[in-house]
Parts: sequence; structure tokens; C-alpha cells
Amino acid sequence: RERMAKPRPLPGAVRLLQHLNEHKIPVALISKSNSKTVHRFLSHLEDQGWKDFFSVIVAGDEIENGKNSPEILLEAARRLNAD
Repeated sequence: RERMAKPRPLPGAVRLLQHLNEHKIPVALISKSNSKTVHRFLSHLEDQGWKDFFSVIVAGDEIENGKNSPEILLEAARRLNAD
């Protein structure tokens, strides 16, 4: 089993997510990676509360069409109840 290097957020990312969260602006995390990988990634950032920043998480194994398809974006928008 391969170990994942501890991810480091880009400068300002945590502050932006905190700001959006404080103002109750929903945020979706989308990734073409599978659900297991996405949740493992988020668990590495658990001490910063990253999972709580996202109203919706959509992973590549939750959609049918992956590469070069807007399906994952449309699914995230649907889950956010965006028009």
C-alpha cells in the first residue's frame, strides 16, 4: 500500500474557505480521483477542518463520464441545488 505525502494547501486557500464558510457560501470539492482517495486526502487535512469546508464532495467514481466531460461539474451543481 502506497503512502500519500501530506498535502499542503496553496497559500490563502484555508483563509478563502474559512471566509466562504463564515458567509454560508456553499462550496463543492470535485475530483476525478475515486472516493476513497479523496477522503484519504481530506483525512490528511483533518486538523485544519477541510472536510467541513465542503457542502458537497463529488469523486470520479460517482459519475459515468469522466475525462473531458462536464458531468462532474453538473453533478456538483445539482447536489448544491444550483440553478
